[in-house]
Amino acid sequence: MKLSIRLQTIADMIKDGERVADIGTDHGQLPVFLCDEGRCPKVIMTDVSEGSLAKAKVTGYRYLEAQAAENADAAVPHGVQLDARLGDGLAPLESGEADVVVMAGIGGGLMERILRADPAKSASMGRYILQPRRSPGELRRFLASAGYRILDEKLIPESKFIWEIIVAAPAEQTADTILVNTAPEGELANSIPGADTTLFWEIPSYYGTLEDPLMDEYLRRKLAREKRNLAGKQKADVTDETDIAVSHRNIRYIESLISERGML
Repeated sequence: MKLSIRLQTIADMIKDGERVADIGTDHGQLPVFLCDEGRCPKVIMTDVSEGSLAKAKVTGYRYLEAQAAENADAAVPHGVQLDARLGDGLAPLESGEADVVVMAGIGGGLMERILRADPAKSASMGRYILQPRRSPGELRRFLASAGYRILDEKLIPESKFIWEIIVAAPAEQTADTILVNTAPEGELANSIPGADTTLFWEIPSYYGTLEDPLMDEYLRRKLAREKRNLAGKQKADVTDETDIAVSHRNIRYIESLISERGML
């Protein structure tokens, strides 16, 4: 099965032998791919929508039936257990049942709600691969406040967009490397008392050094966006000097990351 760049990147971040849960699986393409590769002993696909889960079952079980027909001696192709479950968020899972929980293509706010729903169960899983469609900064802020550590990030292209993939784990899990975002506590973030600091979570400080082929283009786009925002504010009939100062602050911050990467 051929996957999109987004799903293929996620699949490449999953290690052989890990138990996987794909939350909001939709068509079930990622679980079926992992089955096809024979890499994971157990793949759970869940969805809150009966219709979406039905589509995933069709995709998954047709694959298993086809593989079983080719290898009649194997009760389950490659020894893989593919399990479809209806339910919201992590509710269909038992505590500690997955080494990797994937949530992709939904908003960061929804991911936060899912993780907040049962903190003990959420913290019992191995790690999370999160690909938010919206609000990645708010998701990072929540992860930091809730005791999760960010282990890795990758950028992926899709259509005209560049999306973030965030790999996080509960603090109890061991990790060789951790990405620490120092920007929200930095001098620039606190240079305007009471001003919103969401941008410093949206574009974390480690983006200045993170090795990723899309990072330079990503930062150029973010800088261009902030400059457009500033131009719009300056043209407005009613000028809010604090709001304009925030835009200047944001621009300086992104430029500092660009400079750190040697792009200037």
